[in-house]
Amino acid sequence: MNKRFFGFLHKMGRALFLPISMMPIAGLLMGLASVGQTSHWERLQQSGIQQLFVICRGVGSSIFQTLPLLFAISLATGLTNYDKEKMSLLAVVSFFSFHGAIHASLNIQQVLPIPSDMNLRQLGLGTSFGIITLEMGVLSGWIVGLGIVFIQFICSQLKKQFQWRWCENFRLIFIGTILMMTLLGQGMTGVWPSLNGLLVALGLLIGKMGIMGSFVYGIILRTLYIFGIHHVFYLPFWTTSLGGTAEVNGKIVEGFQQIFLAQLETHSAEPFFGQLALFNSGRYIHMLFTLPAMCVALYKSVNPNVKRKKIRSFYLPMLITCLLTGVTEPISFTLLLTSPILFVLEVFFFGLAFLVSAIGQITIGSSFSAGIFEFLMFGVLQGNQRTNYLLVLPLGLAFAIVSYGVTKWLVLFYQLKVPGQTNDSSNPLTSLSVDHDWIETLLIGLGGRENIEELGHCATRLRITLKNPESLNKELLTQTGSKGIIQIGQSLQLIYGPIVGDIYQKMFQELS
Repeated sequence: MNKRFFGFLHKMGRALFLPISMMPIAGLLMGLASVGQTSHWERLQQSGIQQLFVICRGVGSSIFQTLPLLFAISLATGLTNYDKEKMSLLAVVSFFSFHGAIHASLNIQQVLPIPSDMNLRQLGLGTSFGIITLEMGVLSGWIVGLGIVFIQFICSQLKKQFQWRWCENFRLIFIGTILMMTLLGQGMTGVWPSLNGLLVALGLLIGKMGIMGSFVYGIILRTLYIFGIHHVFYLPFWTTSLGGTAEVNGKIVEGFQQIFLAQLETHSAEPFFGQLALFNSGRYIHMLFTLPAMCVALYKSVNPNVKRKKIRSFYLPMLITCLLTGVTEPISFTLLLTSPILFVLEVFFFGLAFLVSAIGQITIGSSFSAGIFEFLMFGVLQGNQRTNYLLVLPLGLAFAIVSYGVTKWLVLFYQLKVPGQTNDSSNPLTSLSVDHDWIETLLIGLGGRENIEELGHCATRLRITLKNPESLNKELLTQTGSKGIIQIGQSLQLIYGPIVGDIYQKMFQELS
């Protein structure tokens, strides 16, 4: 993969994590409200409790509605090397300028005001923060955010090529961006209907691929996952017509994740959107059954002469984390480091889980991952009629038995070195203690604090852009407890699991 292209995807994945991290909060609040307002349990019908559910639904829905703006802000701040505060402010102003230009263009074209015998939906329109505009969903945030990145890039290149220092003046970037948003808004009224039609057609084509489409989707998603750029792949399916289109409460909603969240707002007992079976539900089989079984297989393959208590302290946290939260990096990278064959096997099982979920029409949504909490919230408590969750149990059990057997056979047949099988000190079998000395060791492994150009993180990975990749000491980084190290060019990812947020904060303080 081209190093510069991977570096861009690395930065984009980091930038997109901010709005993605907001979705679980919205999903859980709306899921809780959906369960409470459709439950027949008498205690939940009390007016005070029902009012609490109404508040949960309102808060969750408001977060959901701000996603386009959040994407604009995250892309503008995450993909530029300019002042983050100024880029955030510019993203907000640009977002409203873009939709304001669209609204003005609709007035000029006499689309507005709307005829009394029609509604916004019939004209392909909607509202964004009270502005009547094109119904573009989160794509409007992508357009605004990437537009700001483009203007800032042009200005920085002019400064670099011609030594024009004034080119990176914020006022110039601001003026250039607003002019661009005005032109884009004017042009979008003519371009968007055709572009939207193309996306809808592509989404229908993917849907017609049926179960094989879900298998291919799962294989690609899991393969990109190891590089940490899977956000870039699945997000269009989550939020655009690629993931399907449906009418919910009289409004057209695009993207299987947005449709699912919108359906949580209804009191309907109808099954959730069918594309969830193609693009989402298989994750529950994989994260609740397949990966835990593969983890147990590795543990059982360790030489029985090795102290089991020490080995359990390595494998048990990974297993519990995967089951409870659906965070899988620790197990996935342990499989990869043991042997690439095991990771290829995991990818195959992942795609297969999507395929059988599509066949069984299992429509369980999610807000972030696919741990047991979300399975209970969005599967069990929503009812089998809406989700078909009961099928997950026998299918998952079958996957667990097969994946356990195949994994253990491969380890024994090829005599693979499973973590904990030897006394090699490079195998981090103890829990992390993120203190000052540990941070200093990490910084030395990264080539010193002066070698760090950019620092960020997602749910489980520390994402770093290095000035000089040759100064990296991977052996030292492994000793810090990293479950995996991915480096392409100047882009580096260190996998630490859910503790990465604490690591980032302490590193940020140290660097400051």
